Amino acid sequence: MATADDLSTDSGFTRPEMYTEKLAGTVDAYDRHVFLYYKNHLSWPPRVEASDDDPLPKLVAATFKARKNDLALKTKITVCEASEEAGFADGDVLIFPEMIKYR
Repeated sequence: MATADDLSTDSGFTRPEMYTEKLAGTVDAYDRHVFLYYKNHLSWPPRVEASDDDPLPKLVAATFKARKNDLALKTKITVCEASEEAGFADGDVLIFPEMIKYR
């Protein structure tokens, strides 16, 4: 069984590559962030937005891509794990910075 120190060294802030590169400029700027809550990470294919078996993420990604030129704000889409405990179900959408939740 892994200890907390082992986990920190493998995937936490004490892993060897931490702080070896500058983070500034590593993320493209965007104005709006859309979170699609969908199933859980164990059931996702490698590219969930391209999967024919999981049509919802593919439909959301394709819709935003098709309407990209019509959107005034540069939008980033992130698929994340649905969690009933946290109050999010499959298909829920959060939009920031507008603070909008769609069920």
